This record gives sequence, C-alpha cells and structure tokens, in this order.
Amino acid sequence: MSRPGQVSYAAAMLTSLVALALATSPVPTPPPPASFAFPGDGPAWTDYLVFDPASQRVWVPAGCRGETYAFDVKTKTWATVKGFATAAMGKRVSGPSSVTFGPNAVYVGNRADSKVCAVDRKTMQIASCGDVGGVPDGVQYVTKTQEVWVTTPKTKTLTLLSTTGGVLKANGTIAIDGSPEGFAVDDDKGVFYTNDEDGDRTYAIDVKTRKVTATYASKCGGKGPRGLIFDAPRGFLYVGCSDGASVLNLKDNGAVVGHIQAGEGIDTIDYSASQHALYLAAGRAGKMFVVGVNDKGALALSSQQETADGIRAVVLDVQGNAYLPDSKGARLLMVSARP
Repeated sequence: MSRPGQVSYAAAMLTSLVALALATSPVPTPPPPASFAFPGDGPAWTDYLVFDPASQRVWVPAGCRGETYAFDVKTKTWATVKGFATAAMGKRVSGPSSVTFGPNAVYVGNRADSKVCAVDRKTMQIASCGDVGGVPDGVQYVTKTQEVWVTTPKTKTLTLLSTTGGVLKANGTIAIDGSPEGFAVDDDKGVFYTNDEDGDRTYAIDVKTRKVTATYASKCGGKGPRGLIFDAPRGFLYVGCSDGASVLNLKDNGAVVGHIQAGEGIDTIDYSASQHALYLAAGRAGKMFVVGVNDKGALALSSQQETADGIRAVVLDVQGNAYLPDSKGARLLMVSARP
C-alpha cells in the first residue's frame, strides 16, 4: 500500500524526466533542398517562375542570358528556349522575366524590348511577338477574352494583347491609379485581380467591360502588396506582402481576415489547396515559410526552410513540391512536399 503523496511524487518525477528528455533532444531540421543547376554558365537573374500542369514543367525566365528554361519535374531535365532580346537596364542586363500559359502556346514577357512572345510548346521555338508599349512585369493569360494581360508598372497600366489566330496584337490598356504588381484570375466569373503597390490596395477588374468593380485595402504597409493567389473554393484572395501575407475575404467585401509577418523580401507566392497553406519565399531572410490558412482565413506559421539569399519567388507542382529560383547560384531549388 502506497503512502500519501507517493503516487503524485512518482508522476511528478516522470513528468520531469520527459521534459528533460525533450529539452535535451536535438530539434529536427528539414533536409536541405535539392539543387538543379541552370543550363549554361554564369548568373541568371530571374523574377517570375510558373508551373505548367499540362507539360509538368517549371518555367524559369533567365533575363540576362536571353533564354527561358523549362524544368521537367518528372525527368529532372531542362529544355531551353533561346533568341530573346537582352538590354542593359540600370546595373543589370535584362531580358525575359515572366511566363503564362494559353491553350496552344507559352507566353513570355521581356523587359529588354517591351514585348511578349508566344513560344510553341512542341518545338520550343519563338513563334510570334507583340509589343506592349512599356516595360512588362507580370503576364497572365485570360481565358474568357483569349488575351494576355500584362502589368506595365512604369506607365501605371495593364496592357492587353489579343492572341486570336496565334498572332499577338495590342488590344487596349486599363489605367491604374498606382503601379500594378501581382495578378490572379477568377476564370469562372471573369475577374482579374491586381495590386496597386503604391496605394496598398487590390483591384478587381471585369475582364469583359475592363472596368474596376471593387477596391480592397491590402494592409501590407508602406512597401505595398506583391503577389496574388485566388482561392475559389474558399472565396479568399491571398496577398503577398514584402514581409508576410494578408487574406482578403471576397465574400465579405474583401475584408482582411488574416495577416502574418514572416521574413523580409517576399515577392511572388503560391498556395497548396490540399494543405491549406501559403508558401512565402523571403529573399532577405534566406528562408521559405509555410503558413497554414484555416477556414476563417486566420494565418499561422507551420514551418520554415533555409533556402538562399535573394530568393523571392516560389511555385508548387501538382505533388506539392516547392521550387525556388536562385539567381546568384544559377540553380533551381526543390523542397520536397510535406507529408
């Protein structure tokens, strides 16, 4: 028969031993990302990168090289599209910088000559180009209008290109109060979203009428909003900020229902619907952050991964693997999908 206090003492000792074991056990760290060198030699300054589900390739424009690379996620091999113009712009040589996908072609925006060029998916050759009349930043194919919408921040406009007949032709502009940054499309409702980096706002634009139908406060702060992701099932719009992310509830007039600060230097972002998680690459912090999003839009840090200095973009494939372009290292990093 135990004496009074003997059981509680034993339990306390067991609890202390467990706590000590946890405190002295090494904290598990994720394995380093896999690394795949870009074709060719030297630095390859990159900006946007995009995953194409149809070809299972990650497309990476390498501006200063005048080339765009396509990485096959199954075979881990590269294909190269050559022949893009380059030009000295400031301290760097610029060239192709953004990619989007239509039903029959891949469209590549080029800062060097202010053009968007169509690339044939089979031959991987440049087929035709259209002038946007200003330095292009992001490019997005809009299904309902069969156009490529281009953010042209220096002129504070969106520039539209028709793709009818496989020929890219200027098809009008849409004025924005500030510099457009980032983009997302609701193809079902025909709504194009973009940010006003100068005004810390996000716009909803009807793709048929080309009119701004709503303006939302992004609440990213003085450096303004960056990347955008549309979550159709939940009715959320995820806004990348320079140091985190905001969640806009489109079912509640775009109210900000979630916000999180992560690391400095975030640009383009991505979202895993299966994990209900945002992926943020912070270039100044040299880390990738995985942030969970609950049904109410609240955000919570799930994990973080060491990457490399200067990486500001991330994209996911259909398996949930994350890809990040390292311009300084001239390589593509891959972080395996979380279980």
